[in-house]
Amino acid sequence: MIPLRDRRTVNRIRQLQQTLSCLTDDELRIQAQELRNLPMQDRKEKLFALTAIAINRSLGFEPFDEQLYGALAISEGYTAQMQTGQGKTVTAVFPAMLYACDGAAWISTANPYLASRDCEWMRPVYQRLGFTVGVTEAKMSHQEKMTAYRCDILYGANSEFGFDYLRDQLLLDADTQLQNQPFFMLVDEADSILLDEAVTPMILSSSGEAPDHNMLAADRFVSWLKSAEIQKLESGEDYSELDSKVDYVVLKREKTAVLTALGQKHAEQFFRIPDLTQDQRLYHLIFQALQAHGVLHRDVDYIVKDGSLHIVDPHTGRIMEGRRYCNGLWQALEVKERLDVVQESRTVASISYQQYYRRFPHLAGMTGTAWEGRQELLKVYHMPVRVIPPHQENRRVDLPDHYESNAEEQIRAMVRETLSATEHGQPCLLVTRTVEDSERLSAELTAYGITHEVLNARDDEREAEIIAKAGQAGKVTVSTAMAGRGTDIVLDDVARKAGGLYVMGFGHQNTRRGDRQLAGRSGRQGDPGKSRIFISSDDDLIRRYCPERPEGKKACVRAVKKAQENCESIAEAQRETTLKLDEVIGRFRDAVYAERNEILRGKLPQGFENDPPAAAKAVLLAGIDEAWSAFLADTESAKDRVELVSLAGKNYEIEYIRDIANMYHEMERGVLSTAHDRMETLREGKQNVGNV
Repeated sequence: MIPLRDRRTVNRIRQLQQTLSCLTDDELRIQAQELRNLPMQDRKEKLFALTAIAINRSLGFEPFDEQLYGALAISEGYTAQMQTGQGKTVTAVFPAMLYACDGAAWISTANPYLASRDCEWMRPVYQRLGFTVGVTEAKMSHQEKMTAYRCDILYGANSEFGFDYLRDQLLLDADTQLQNQPFFMLVDEADSILLDEAVTPMILSSSGEAPDHNMLAADRFVSWLKSAEIQKLESGEDYSELDSKVDYVVLKREKTAVLTALGQKHAEQFFRIPDLTQDQRLYHLIFQALQAHGVLHRDVDYIVKDGSLHIVDPHTGRIMEGRRYCNGLWQALEVKERLDVVQESRTVASISYQQYYRRFPHLAGMTGTAWEGRQELLKVYHMPVRVIPPHQENRRVDLPDHYESNAEEQIRAMVRETLSATEHGQPCLLVTRTVEDSERLSAELTAYGITHEVLNARDDEREAEIIAKAGQAGKVTVSTAMAGRGTDIVLDDVARKAGGLYVMGFGHQNTRRGDRQLAGRSGRQGDPGKSRIFISSDDDLIRRYCPERPEGKKACVRAVKKAQENCESIAEAQRETTLKLDEVIGRFRDAVYAERNEILRGKLPQGFENDPPAAAKAVLLAGIDEAWSAFLADTESAKDRVELVSLAGKNYEIEYIRDIANMYHEMERGVLSTAHDRMETLREGKQNVGNV
């Protein structure tokens, strides 16, 4: 529901737009720049009117009222829920220029392609009103990034913004930092970035130790262990039976695997040691091997391509370029897959998505699917959700689930439906949850002689090319969930007359939002379309989150609903845990980074006043960076130790907080002590040189 005051505001903006439309481009630019000196509320309506004129002149179309409603909501700190295809890219321009008058306005996108595309597409609009615009990309040099960050408006993938911040904390010159003054951040696909991706923190790594020779032994040991799966650890429950019957337990809610007492006993026998808990290095190797075998699955969580590992984004299906698991997990996976083992990486900086985005005094979002996550967005990010009505009525037909008894029949039913639809020229998009399923479906289509394209993490560089053709008459595309998010699948005339794009899902997604996102690939901007999800009792969602296998359609539909509720609950709990644990580290992170920035700017701690400033600064910064990296490694070990005692019923958070606090105070004392020792060595070296 659009507030009455916003309707009146849009009416005034339209009246101003009509009055100002006679201005020349130079006059438009001058008027826009003069607004920089006014308070935000005083400039908003006129600036929005000028922006609408600039969009019309630069891009050749008139912004809809609904886009202005979305822009007003964003300008007030809301997450604007706008149906897919309603023009969020254009909507973002209005609040971006509004906030750019007071400070830098940054727009975070779901991936690098969208950041670059949106920046270039909207560049003529910004330039027409005298605003500068840039993009931050992984391929840029630091100097190129510094130039981009000086722009009024900056686009970037969400991860690139996060890693730019983390890299700032390792620089040796304060003048080269990129994110000194965070001001306004608009998060596109807000539910995907702020909720789905926020389960795990952003981690910046560097080369660490050489591979441990015990990795292969740990992998061999874990490979023959007996395991069990449970949803989560419940307080007050007795797990003594598990402790004596299985070697390790996979905790679905925490998405981790832990040794039981029996597993620890077998480890001590296998490695011929008296007490595993006294050999933290060996326990860590076993722990990571447990994650590699019990938690992470090939062609689901990662793929092997060209002889190396690649992490698959669980929400988009894309390869997460440049991302690796840290603290030996990457190497454990390489051993499991019998690949060449690379040098272990070590964590040098990390931050959760929640902590990173809450740094901005002005935060807003936009997405097509925020409503189900509205309570968490408000609680964690203080962003309410406002639903914006579509400009054109949604003509897509969402059919009820189609049930088959098993996965094989489920695939055949999808193929038969595809044959029927394409006979009339209707394009079909068949969406799976995993790379493995996309390849199974592709094989069945090939067996039926159906020509098709496959889009998954193995071939994601062809995404733009494949999506550009997916709306052509009779075209069949098989894809993981990556297909077309943030882009329109454009229909040709024959496809439109044949009923538009038909989206078929091979099983439901983990969340109701995920299902709506997939259906939203069809029926954009008033186009016709159709969607349907094909289910069976073999669906991965049901197998993972339902204790019993359902029989029959009604039972299966109920099981899907229950499984999605469980999955959403688990994911929310994981995000809550990530945030709680990072808040503990965050307090120490803020203190370390604040001290580091003071040293960067020449303010040295007591006891170093009489030392050469450049030398003391270099020694202190090196000491802080080394100590912080070691501290982060110790926090991971603390998690391992806490998980080791979780089955005993101890409180995870209390144990973790106690360990972290003790480690931080030790680190704090060690930094200054080490720095003093190093400075003393330098002084003695100079004295010896002088004596010679």
